[in-house]
Amino acid sequence: MNQLLQKNIPADKLIIGAAFYARVWEQVADSNHGLYQTGKFKQGVSYKMFPQYFSDSSGFKYYWDNKAKAPYQYNRRKKLFATFDDKKSIREKTKFIRREKLGGIMFWELSDDLPVNGLLDEIHKTLNN
Repeated sequence: MNQLLQKNIPADKLIIGAAFYARVWEQVADSNHGLYQTGKFKQGVSYKMFPQYFSDSSGFKYYWDNKAKAPYQYNRRKKLFATFDDKKSIREKTKFIRREKLGGIMFWELSDDLPVNGLLDEIHKTLNN
């Protein structure tokens, strides 16, 4: 986004995307906890299923990419890497939209969210604070 803004693309024409799901990659090397490594797409996981898929016993460990302001998880034993949005990254994206006066945020897919206290609620809460 910063590169587009630096090229004088009108901020109100730019929309940030939010993922209400994770993408899981397999055969990902244990270098930098899988970040920026190659892998093969394995599956998607709905946000509403995160507590089951990324449970304490699943072998995944949570990490935060401070540059991207985004979370990821890595399972060292199974060499699985997951990228996704969570409430923290949604807040960061929504604050960025407000600060830079962007056109808005879009998300996919509403049915992947929790019915209450989910990511859409986090967008709404952050926009109204």
